Amino acid sequence: MTPDSQTGEVFLISEYTTTYRLKKTQKNTIGRDDTNNIVLKNLLVSRFHAEITWQNNQFVIKDLGSQNGTLHNEKPITTALLKHGDNIKIGGFEFIVQYSSYQDIMHVLSEEKGKTANRETIRFSGNNIAFDQKKMKGNLGIIQLIELLKMLNQSKKTGCLAIRLIDAELEAGCLFFERGEIVHAVLGELKGISAIMKLIKWTEGTFEFKDATPIPERTILQSFDWILHKTTSEE
Repeated sequence: MTPDSQTGEVFLISEYTTTYRLKKTQKNTIGRDDTNNIVLKNLLVSRFHAEITWQNNQFVIKDLGSQNGTLHNEKPITTALLKHGDNIKIGGFEFIVQYSSYQDIMHVLSEEKGKTANRETIRFSGNNIAFDQKKMKGNLGIIQLIELLKMLNQSKKTGCLAIRLIDAELEAGCLFFERGEIVHAVLGELKGISAIMKLIKWTEGTFEFKDATPIPERTILQSFDWILHKTTSEE
């Protein structure tokens, strides 16, 4: 099945440089100048080489009159629509257009399928979500907390998801999972569903999941589906 650009994220993936997440709300400018969103330090790349914008529910790449041109699927272009699997060459850099969703990340996280992954870290726009067999950590600016919860539920994880605000060293929350179900949540003096309802609103901070962390108590009896419905209905 071809990934859907409207329900997932779109990335420019490269073996030799950072993987970049394309933004739908602004121009994704590409060039050698430091003011670009995607900076490519190579003399074959013009200072302002190309840009990618979201138009009519699809991404479009446009060459900005660069000296050495932009190749799309090995052909020089002025503008071109970007589809999953397309190849882009700018100067000495080569990218593959990748449409992804949280299910793709879950595939890496999965205990069974994750063993075949050939990368321990997926890079998103200079930030990391790092995976191994025992833990996962990253930044909530890269993936929403609700998507993390779905990943852990669908992969039947047991352990603790610790969440911390970047600028509030002492304020941290923990969600305890048992075979994918949330059985305990704590944030300061809050416990159970009330702790989850506050944590789910966090959009910034760091997270780390550790397998097989002991569960100190059980404050949640509701199913994951019930929790998911409650959190999404009150957004």
